[in-house]
Amino acid sequence: MSVIASFQDAIIYDSDVRILESQSGWLNDRCINFFCKLLESGHYFANVTTSFRCIDPAVVSFMKLQCEDEDEFQDLACGFSLKPDDNVVFFPVNDSALLEEGSCSHWSLLVLFLEQRSGFHLDSMSGRGSGPSKQFQQARRTAEAFEKALKW
Repeated sequence: MSVIASFQDAIIYDSDVRILESQSGWLNDRCINFFCKLLESGHYFANVTTSFRCIDPAVVSFMKLQCEDEDEFQDLACGFSLKPDDNVVFFPVNDSALLEEGSCSHWSLLVLFLEQRSGFHLDSMSGRGSGPSKQFQQARRTAEAFEKALKW
C-alpha cells in the first residue's frame, strides 16, 4: 500500500482511493477519519465558533465492541483528547457488531452536545423497517460507552 495523503494522524492509501473511485466500494474508516481531521483543523470552517471533536471510527468501534471494564473506559476517556471548550462530539458509527474488516455496510452519525448532555442520531436509512434499526442499536451502544468513559 502506498500513502497518498496524510494529515495529522490520518492516512489515506492508494487502496482507499480505489474504493472511493469504484461504484461498488464502501466508505471506510480511514477515509472518514481523514475527513474528520480536516474538519477539526478549522481550514474549512473559519467562522464556526463552536468547538467540536470527531472521534476516530476505529476508536468508536473499540468503544462499542471491546470496552468492558472500568479501567478500559478510563483509558478510553483519556484518549478522546477533549478540550474544555469542546461542545459537540461527532461519532461515525458503523452497523457492524464484529471487529472483522469488511463486516460493515452502512455508516451513520451520532452527535452529542456535551453541555446539554443530549444528542441525536443521523441515519440516511432510518425508518426502513419496523422497530429500532441495527444502526440505531449500534449508535446507542456507542453513546452508552461514551457516558461510561466520561462518568456521566
